Amino acid sequence: MGKISASLKKNLLLHINKKVVDISSMREAKKIAVEATEHLKSLDDELSSGERDPLQHAYISTISFMSTCMYGLANLKEMKAFKKVSKEQEDLYMPSFPPMSPITDSYYVPWEMLDLRFGPDKETLSSIFLDLADSLKIDQDQIELLKNLSNSRMGIYEVVKKDGKKILLKEILTNKEYWSVCTAGYKGKIGQLWYVRLLPGITEYVDYSLVMTTPYVLLTHKKESWLSFFKDHKVTQFNYHNFMKFGPSLNFWNEFIFYGFCNFIDQAVFLSGLPDQMKTLPCSDDFIESNALAESFGTMLLQADIKKMMQYRSQQQL
Repeated sequence: MGKISASLKKNLLLHINKKVVDISSMREAKKIAVEATEHLKSLDDELSSGERDPLQHAYISTISFMSTCMYGLANLKEMKAFKKVSKEQEDLYMPSFPPMSPITDSYYVPWEMLDLRFGPDKETLSSIFLDLADSLKIDQDQIELLKNLSNSRMGIYEVVKKDGKKILLKEILTNKEYWSVCTAGYKGKIGQLWYVRLLPGITEYVDYSLVMTTPYVLLTHKKESWLSFFKDHKVTQFNYHNFMKFGPSLNFWNEFIFYGFCNFIDQAVFLSGLPDQMKTLPCSDDFIESNALAESFGTMLLQADIKKMMQYRSQQQL
């Protein structure tokens, strides 16, 4: 347990009694999360229910419960480090959806909740929340979902096969395969590379994984180029998880998305290039347009929107 978790755990009841923390909103969020989990457990056929995907509903309700609680604690002195870095990140990337920003909400919210480390012990909102689980009287079902969320990360996967609503994704470095459902509804094409966050199914109830993010489709570099990229950065199966979750620096992957952005549709965002080669990234001053990108779209699109985005970014860095 880190210093922030320990301090919050020690003082939580005091904060609640002083009404510094809105416990009623936390209770309501918890109720919704519990109901979503119970719904998941009661289904006989999770993919033909005609409702929102039940696994998606369970995870979204759980992360909403977490965010309600943790943002409810954000003004406490213990959370000063998080509040500072969170504001810096939101000012820098304007998370929303293209053309406003390629840093989508479906990417950024999980990144901030699950991957963004802060404070002397490099804690995350999810690690703190799990440390407070007994104090907040969180049910075991929610704890399991929270652990899955906390352990999750972005990864690079190849689309191998499609079967109805399900897509078989193969992680290019680990070679592990996952039958998955994409929450954005995008199915892509066989052979595409996706940069996405996968959440595991619940073995007792659901036999597929969930693509939580709107897919970032990697256009111009094949699997071999990405494997060479990992090799250059000394990434193996043993350190791949940390490399993809935290990167070699705080904004390594955020910057790749920001500078690699080249186009979008409602269900997917398209990226070009490799993170460590600025000349391959369309929003970089060093960008050299490739034949592969030209073939993807016929010509470079969204130049006006990219220009506005970069102007805003420059203002934030002044």
